[in-house]
Amino acid sequence: MAKMKYYAARHGREGSQIYYAWDMCDKNVTGFKGATCKSFETEAEALIWLEMNLKPGEKIAGAKKQRPLF
Repeated sequence: MAKMKYYAARHGREGSQIYYAWDMCDKNVTGFKGATCKSFETEAEALIWLEMNLKPGEKIAGAKKQRPLF
């Protein structure tokens, strides 16, 4: 079984949040100036990375729980 990964999008179209599928994270940042997306082995690591550079007043949105269907 493949290890689960967590994908964090920082300053994307839908704000900063954690995804469980790369394609959703990528859609949130592609073509959006200043946005970045990165993968992590744990949700905690992804959350720390997001919290490190929040803009004033920005909050981390809820995780998008779209997982592969296998």
